[in-house]
Amino acid sequence: MRVGRYQDVIDLAREINTAAPGVDEMYYYIGLAYIGVGDLERAETNLETAVARNPYYADAVDALRELQEAMGEQRGRDGSFRWRLKPSS
Repeated sequence: MRVGRYQDVIDLAREINTAAPGVDEMYYYIGLAYIGVGDLERAETNLETAVARNPYYADAVDALRELQEAMGEQRGRDGSFRWRLKPSS
């Protein structure tokens, strides 16, 4: 993700989820990748899944909280989202 290949991350993580469903880290990385491409709704869904599968996954909890705060700040102003999250390494 550091080089901006977000769609590659999404595709690879989906393949891994197909082979080994339920790995919370994959939902986390898919969520971060969706943030990278600006699809915040899908990012939120995947981060929520990561947290639901492992509520002690601190990186996922933090990313979800930050995303939801950013989405809450942006909703309703002009109808679009301007995310402030920077995907972590």
